[in-house]
Amino acid sequence: LGIRQAIGLQAVLFSLYHMDPYGLPIYFLCGVALGWLRWASGALWVGIVFHALNNALSVWDYNMDGTFISEASVASVMTGSALLLGGGGLAVSLYRRRRGYGPPDTNV
Repeated sequence: LGIRQAIGLQAVLFSLYHMDPYGLPIYFLCGVALGWLRWASGALWVGIVFHALNNALSVWDYNMDGTFISEASVASVMTGSALLLGGGGLAVSLYRRRRGYGPPDTNV
């Protein structure tokens, strides 16, 4: 498999594993982002850390208002997740640049 197909396949499996039909598109996008973080960083721990941070944000949001399935909750979790993943992408880029790595191989 090429990198795009591998990230897509793991994102599908990631979203199906969560067993939430309403959340499939969101889980798929998170799976793509986490797969990209793994590929871009070359390290599995980056995706694990950001997945754990996303889960912590979800738990924190749930505990703040006592309900999770509401438009405000979903919006705040998705905004926080986007910020985490965006920050993760920036952190990975800076880490790779500091270590002297070039961009990941895109000829796949």
